[in-house]
Amino acid sequence: MLYDREFKRWVFSEDSVISSEERENLIYDYNEFRKEMLHTDIRDINHELYGAPRRPENESTAAKIRNVAVTVLVLGALVCCVLALLMHNIFLFGIFFCSFFFMAGAILAFTGQTNAKDTPTRKERGRVTGVFIMLGSGAILSLILLHDRFSQGELIVWIASAAFGLSGLCLVCLSIIDKLSAKIFYKEEIDAKCIGYVRMVDTESDNEGPPMTVMYISPVFEYSYEGQRIEALYDVMEIGSSSDIGLGSYTTIRINPDHPEDVMSPRVTKTSNFIALLIFGLIFVVIGSGLAWYSLLGNAKDLTVETSWNQIISEGETETTPSKKVVYDEFIEENYASDIAGKEWYREETTVSNVEDYQGNMLLTFDDTFEKMLIKPSDSVKKGCRIVIFYTVSREKEEQKKAYKQPFVYTLPDEVEYTGDRGAYKP
Repeated sequence: MLYDREFKRWVFSEDSVISSEERENLIYDYNEFRKEMLHTDIRDINHELYGAPRRPENESTAAKIRNVAVTVLVLGALVCCVLALLMHNIFLFGIFFCSFFFMAGAILAFTGQTNAKDTPTRKERGRVTGVFIMLGSGAILSLILLHDRFSQGELIVWIASAAFGLSGLCLVCLSIIDKLSAKIFYKEEIDAKCIGYVRMVDTESDNEGPPMTVMYISPVFEYSYEGQRIEALYDVMEIGSSSDIGLGSYTTIRINPDHPEDVMSPRVTKTSNFIALLIFGLIFVVIGSGLAWYSLLGNAKDLTVETSWNQIISEGETETTPSKKVVYDEFIEENYASDIAGKEWYREETTVSNVEDYQGNMLLTFDDTFEKMLIKPSDSVKKGCRIVIFYTVSREKEEQKKAYKQPFVYTLPDEVEYTGDRGAYKP
């Protein structure tokens, strides 16, 4: 990547090796820099962190719209995650989350840019990642939209299979791209002079512990290509504070002839990096394939998963006893207003006399005056079990003389506690 002398986070030096005291001073300066960022205008964050050009006052309308769209997508996805957890509505907010994720992946696939200083070569990895984000979010969105065709256990297994499988394929593709970088991107060798060293302190997190402060280094190479003088760093800076390339010495580097400022880093093609990515990718692919095979054999149908589609069970307020959820009259009238349609409604416990399969759902029959009720597949509802039904009453049709109670939702006696005063209908 091009060496930017104005970028403050890159500390230039002519010393290939620095003392521990100098290293600590660089880390101290970085921590002070982080404190300064708390008071930096958010519009200048990309400039200060990544060296991106400052946003011009006469920025085009299209660029402004793009920046706003990215911000809205990121915030929208985060909000959907929170709402899905708080409201227990995976279907609705899952659709929005996948849609936002798909659009974010499309932007990444189009631009390839995850960092304002990404080189054209590095952006190819971003584009590949963006494509797999689109595939993953599209696959999960399709499963959510077609949830009626699966039992709840199957749906969760298929979603996990898609997530693991596509993540693994993405890692495998990235490992191959890194390993073959010299043939794919950095096709030309050139002699370059080392005129100094750039060090940068940054923070990394492995998601298993607190963030770690890491130092990176790259020689500053000076060379000419097709009459153009170039000062450049490795596209991917190496971890460490010392360099084994001497000041003023000439060394052979590999560059991208389409973008001669892109210099291949030894870190990218290290066998250890390739093997680590490949192994993790293959493990994820095996897990995803195993889950898919497990579901195809029909084993996932027997999994017991608490329903996320029945509003009463998933959205009722939690009582102090964690095994039950509280449902009250206002909750019923608010969430089932269209089913009640202004009629009087009632509550009654009854026995399931028969269970039939109807297009992947369950059709329940009762011994008394209830109409049949169609529900999502549930391992908790079986022939002979007791359930609580909320219903309205209608005798408008001839066939309703014996079955005139019209259920609109059910609960299980041992899972939900009703605190209202509605009882059974008395003719």
